[in-house]
Amino acid sequence: MSTVEAEPLGRFLLQYVLCGTKSQLPCHTKTGLVTVEESASVLDRLHEAPLAAFSQSVEEGELFYVGPGLIVSVLGNEETGLSLWASSQTPEDLESLRDDRLTWR
Repeated sequence: MSTVEAEPLGRFLLQYVLCGTKSQLPCHTKTGLVTVEESASVLDRLHEAPLAAFSQSVEEGELFYVGPGLIVSVLGNEETGLSLWASSQTPEDLESLRDDRLTWR
């Protein structure tokens, strides 16, 4: 367990910053519902933020992944499907997520 994960205030602040930054970046894209296997083609290239799910509701938690110029959040679960939301400073950073198995909107 990382130091940030063990410290509740630190964990909350990092999640808050990632969530806030994601919404403030100018370029966004998302997928529809995808399977865990389909999402792996993108998520395997990113680093998972070592945090518990950022919950805004009891039912859903948001996991964050980061890469060069990217913040990707994942909502949903294995049973209902996952939805990926990506944000970046430039459209070129989002292009790095292009994959034949996923359709981005």
